[in-house]
Amino acid sequence: MGIASEDRLGKIVSRGSREVRYLYNKSIDSVYEFMKSLGEGMNSPDFSFSKLPKKRGMDFLKIFNRLGEDLKNTILKGEGSSFDLSKHVTDELIGKTFKDFSSRKRIEEHYYDNTEVAKSSFLKRLEKGLNLSERVWRYAEQFKGEVELGIETGIASGDSAKKIAKDLKGYLLHPDKLFRRVRDGEGGLKLSKMAKEYHSGRGVYRSSFKNASD
Repeated sequence: MGIASEDRLGKIVSRGSREVRYLYNKSIDSVYEFMKSLGEGMNSPDFSFSKLPKKRGMDFLKIFNRLGEDLKNTILKGEGSSFDLSKHVTDELIGKTFKDFSSRKRIEEHYYDNTEVAKSSFLKRLEKGLNLSERVWRYAEQFKGEVELGIETGIASGDSAKKIAKDLKGYLLHPDKLFRRVRDGEGGLKLSKMAKEYHSGRGVYRSSFKNASD
């Protein structure tokens, strides 16, 4: 792969990372609107997601279901762009290798008559082989847990919905700050059972966002 193609691949990867971050930030904006809709319920020191009415709980869940679907589409779009780049590189290679026009034409027709069909088949195999739906659901479910923890911790600290949403966006890049806050505050804050039991595990914690954007 030449330098120009490597640059294009780098741009595809960078664009994908930006789009993933946008999706997570958009989800947090939706979470912010959800928190505002709770009104006085947000001010209760005993706030817990387990105590939400069923309908409100479903409204909250929809945010993360939508994130999962958007992540899947973004990943597939990125892989499709990579496929197109690969085809472009191969086209150039064929052009350089087969100088004779008729020979090059036969090769191109043999391999690329059904390019879009091949691309569609590739993406379908990719989605199935990577268990993509299962992967993005894990990302969304993990993020839901992180958001719940951030909200319950923020409420216990007396933070506003706006402050909590701002902190949630910060946790995307620095998830350790959320866990440090939980550990440091357990003695003085009244945290939910979920927050008390949530831990980062051994080694460096990989957040949902980090897993999805890599």
